[in-house]
Amino acid sequence: MTVKDSVTAFVNDYNEKLNQLNEKLQSCSNRIEELQYEIRFLKEKEVPEATTIRVLQGDSSLEKKLKKSLSRFEEELQELLEEQIVLINAIKQFKYQSGEKVNEFAQLLKEERRLNEDKAYSHMMHFKKLYVDEIRKQSAVFHEYKDLSLQLETIEVKAGIKKNVYSTITDNTTKMPPHISGYNGYYLALTPNEIQQLINKTFRPSDVAYLDKFKHKKDL
Repeated sequence: MTVKDSVTAFVNDYNEKLNQLNEKLQSCSNRIEELQYEIRFLKEKEVPEATTIRVLQGDSSLEKKLKKSLSRFEEELQELLEEQIVLINAIKQFKYQSGEKVNEFAQLLKEERRLNEDKAYSHMMHFKKLYVDEIRKQSAVFHEYKDLSLQLETIEVKAGIKKNVYSTITDNTTKMPPHISGYNGYYLALTPNEIQQLINKTFRPSDVAYLDKFKHKKDL
């Protein structure tokens, strides 16, 4: 297992366990709120009304029932308040212990990251060389037509029709993406900012959409 796999497993396990603890704490807190409401309602309304019934009508059954419920709720509340404290401390302890384990992975991940980033950059540079080689290879057609035009212009000069030879190779690609529509979609350059966006995955799909029309070699 690579360090990356170990770190991924560690992070997933951390998130799963922390979520479980947080869910228990949330469930406990929710029940505490419910019990506090029930207890307050019993003390402030239901029990006093039941006491009134006992005093005025001589029937104590409802009062006994409500006081029994009140006692049960208060007992459950006390247990949950203790459980809440335990869970809060457990979460703090879990986060601290997990934070200490991070140090064990950090250096190993740094070393593995450097090796794999070097490999990724090497692959990028390999395909950049292929890209440059292809530009040089395909540019041969520009030279062929320039040479032929040069020969024609030379004949015109010798005939006295023209005074000079003007044939040159023009770079008919845009230097800036916003002008791409005026250059048949031809944009070969990549600015440092665009490279950073590609590496950091901060580019928008529309930023590289101009490449879509060229993605199938058979269509070129």
